[in-house]
Amino acid sequence: TDGPSLEKGTRYPQASVLPDDTVLVSGGSEDYRGRGDSNIHQARLYHPDTNTFEKVADPLVGRNYHSGSILLPDGRLMFFGSDSLYADKANTKPGKFEQRIEIYTPPYLYRDSRPDLSGGPQTIARGESGTFTSQAASTVKKVRLIRPSASTHVTDVDQRSIALDFKADGDKLTVTVPEGKNLVQSGWYMLFVTDGRGTPSKAQWVRVP
Repeated sequence: TDGPSLEKGTRYPQASVLPDDTVLVSGGSEDYRGRGDSNIHQARLYHPDTNTFEKVADPLVGRNYHSGSILLPDGRLMFFGSDSLYADKANTKPGKFEQRIEIYTPPYLYRDSRPDLSGGPQTIARGESGTFTSQAASTVKKVRLIRPSASTHVTDVDQRSIALDFKADGDKLTVTVPEGKNLVQSGWYMLFVTDGRGTPSKAQWVRVP
């Protein structure tokens, strides 16, 4: 299914899947490697349930070729890199590699509180369960395993978000990892729980052997 169009034709957009199942799309340029001062200083939050973009805080730094974004365990995102071909609109000065880093705080972290998550096993095999502690267990609506990013050339080649079945009992939350090896590849994941407002916990690191 096609998603909505961005406001401008965009090369090199950075896109990161978030724990609430939205996707943050930011940056890029209209021309090859930002040529002609064509970096796009816009960010949008994609909502797959409504197939719409929401305007959010725009970046201050232009990003094009060799840039990237990664989801951090605390629910924020880091934007980095950019390899502009030229440093001026007339394309007469050579560009320099962008060394500034921006940290983006999604709207879900501006709420009064967020679910807590602690304890639990560091390793959960496919088809097995693990029990964690959360004072907000009864409010949890989603549990996600999200791969740590491996970003290069504006593409996160290892991005993956996996929904887990879960049960709450008092302050205990038992999560179950799916059995399919094609869905749940081996390796490390960030385990996030999200409440009914879409506010995520800080992640617990979990390894699937």
